[in-house]
Amino acid sequence: MAGLGREQLKLPADGVDALYLLAWTRRAEEQLREELGDPSLLTRQAGLKLTGWLFTRLYGLCRSAFEELKSAYMAEAEPVLRLDPKLATLELRAAASERLLSELEGSGGECAFGPYPLLRGLLDREAARFVAAEREFLGRLRRDWADICARFFGGEDPGPVTDLEPEAGDLHFHGRRTRVIRTGRGAFVYKPRDCGLDARFRELVRRYFPDVLRVPDCLVREGCGWCEYLESGLPGSEAGLRLYYRRFGAACALMQALGSSDLHAGNWICSGGFPALVDLETLLSPVPRPFNDKSVFPEPAEDEGFLFDAARSLLPSGLLPARRGEKELSALLSGPACQPGTEGGRPGVLGYEEDFLAGFSEGYDRCLECREELLGTLEGFRGLPVRKLMRDTGSYARLLARLNSAGALRSEEDRREVTGRLRGFFSQRGAEHMLPIAHWEEACLLEGDIPWFGAKGAGHDLLGCDGVLVEGFFGRSAVENARERICRLSEAEKRFELGILRQGRSRAVIPAATAARGGGRSVQDFEPAGREEALAAAEGLFRLLDGLLLTGPGGRSSWLVVSGRSAGLAAMRPELARGTAGPGPAP
Repeated sequence: MAGLGREQLKLPADGVDALYLLAWTRRAEEQLREELGDPSLLTRQAGLKLTGWLFTRLYGLCRSAFEELKSAYMAEAEPVLRLDPKLATLELRAAASERLLSELEGSGGECAFGPYPLLRGLLDREAARFVAAEREFLGRLRRDWADICARFFGGEDPGPVTDLEPEAGDLHFHGRRTRVIRTGRGAFVYKPRDCGLDARFRELVRRYFPDVLRVPDCLVREGCGWCEYLESGLPGSEAGLRLYYRRFGAACALMQALGSSDLHAGNWICSGGFPALVDLETLLSPVPRPFNDKSVFPEPAEDEGFLFDAARSLLPSGLLPARRGEKELSALLSGPACQPGTEGGRPGVLGYEEDFLAGFSEGYDRCLECREELLGTLEGFRGLPVRKLMRDTGSYARLLARLNSAGALRSEEDRREVTGRLRGFFSQRGAEHMLPIAHWEEACLLEGDIPWFGAKGAGHDLLGCDGVLVEGFFGRSAVENARERICRLSEAEKRFELGILRQGRSRAVIPAATAARGGGRSVQDFEPAGREEALAAAEGLFRLLDGLLLTGPGGRSSWLVVSGRSAGLAAMRPELARGTAGPGPAP
């Protein structure tokens, strides 16, 4: 098979220096020659997509160092560019890129590997990881092909793989990644992890919630799974949209009953008029035991009153709006096609709030009706692995970017200095017993992975993908937490959850740019209010404030309100903001 070359990459004029990395992609292609050269398994285009992905990963390691070298070349030609290399013309940037490529080829890479001595080893390691992961993937694909055809294509062979989308997820498990696999007759998904949880949940939904939620079919194999690819798309009518949001509300009630987390917009799609949760790793969530410092993975104690109820509510689920810069990240604010934020489509449940809340109430009632059945199904999850998110994935991505910066490529000490703050986070809080967590994070990041943490469904030990990290880390296992949540279901808790949903939805703040596009009116556009009008407005405001009082299922009330910034609780303050449901108080 002809390999990846300059003609396929279509690099910009100021990026031709990256062509030096083709030496690594060609070695990888040679090592995978048998797998990539099998036309019954992969088309040439699909094979090029794989090696193109390796090329992108390699350039991500080199980009900062190469840019620093090119900036030095440009400053030689134009000294003023030492102040700001971004002022360089395209011609200067292109000339610097050609010069760097020439010097890389002429020196065997030493012009870069000399000032950045870690770089060559990182490139070799990344290429080796790629070869190992792809050989495993392609071997599994060949081994399971007949079963894949039977499960997803009615027993007919759909032909070779024509395209791959290898950037469908983060790197975990030593360079492995979820990907969408396309053939001439349709697509399916490869997940390089235990998918027993997916299959168990699909059976639960089929038995008790078939009219509410879609779960992709899954062919479970040891260490991996092949899953149905669900096409996403909006319902085509107003009635279809209302039914979708009613179903979505009911699905969220089921997630609340199970104690699910990470329910952000990117994990939901609308498929065939149904909500579908496409990433089920955090369907069940274990709960850490309390530690001395409440800022280190806290769990409220039994005597903390209202906060005890709040910790077992939808607040930690990831479903409620949380602001990141100028975007609101929530499935409640994104359209059913699940583009993050308020851009890219109609903004979520706006206009369909009552349908959503009615669906949540109905779904909650169904969970109450089949409580015993749900409790019985939990036994099947006891030995299955579940994921536990310890930190925001964006934080890890920023650390990876710093690890690949030119300054961190000069020595191992420089790289470990970047990750040292992970250890300091625990040491400064008197939680040295949890340093294995930081050590695992550091090891994953230095390898190029996003750290993965988890537990067995009935287990209390914190796991990395290679074994136990902290024994007894969890006070409640994922199954115990789900059991407690199901047993807590009550009319009082339903009212509490509905109050949280109403607050979370109404208190989300539209980014200023979005509000401007909507043509909002400034304060100066309004006429001064008369006495009666002002009194009526004040009464309405106080009624609104009174309605914000949350009462937990244990009967404990609080004036803490759902924050529009962090999907948590905040003290109420007399501050007004324009939200998606109109002007109102903001935390």
